[in-house]
Amino acid sequence: MGGENEGLGSFSSISHIRLYNNVHIRAKENYMKIDYVLLGLISMRPKISGYQLKAIINDSTGYFFQAHLSQIYPRLKKLTEEEKLVFEVLPQSGKPDQKLYTITKTGIEALNTWLEQPFVFEKQRTCFDNYILKFILMGHLDRKAIAKYLDSGIAYFSEELIELQQNNLQIETAFIKDMGRSSGEKHIELWGNVIGYIYSDVELKIEWLKKTRETYRD
Repeated sequence: MGGENEGLGSFSSISHIRLYNNVHIRAKENYMKIDYVLLGLISMRPKISGYQLKAIINDSTGYFFQAHLSQIYPRLKKLTEEEKLVFEVLPQSGKPDQKLYTITKTGIEALNTWLEQPFVFEKQRTCFDNYILKFILMGHLDRKAIAKYLDSGIAYFSEELIELQQNNLQIETAFIKDMGRSSGEKHIELWGNVIGYIYSDVELKIEWLKKTRETYRD
């Protein structure tokens, strides 16, 4: 029994380590995303405050990305320490002084390095949101770089559409094949409706990408 418990204990420890590592990786990725969004927005509008950054995130990029002031201010401090940002202090009567941030050459280089890296596509609902978020921060890149980015999206989602067409509920049907006929048919009907929605959604993504790509012809 002792040996069995030791084995379970070892498995539990490994599971906890993997969970910790996954959480740590996700947290790091989120910090990096916040950093690059802040750098991108500040590159568009120098001398901007943390509060103003929060406002534009709420009103515009909020469709694809959200960040709270409790996340924004620590990252602005970190980016300043890394010499990617500088700030000047604006005195305010009756209120705390305001820090206005501007991106540095180091910050621009870091932003461009990230923007020029190939996008990593994943089969997740947030994938397209992250793809679009990166796209809207590319305004200062040359048109060829933007066109190349759009081409990568067209290629990926076109392949995804082909996979959906080829599958045609085969995976789902195989999964529930041992269920009763009536119950199984209901599940397939519901699953089919969802797959139909995903299919239409991917088609719309491809249509938008191709239309946008037309504005970046060589």
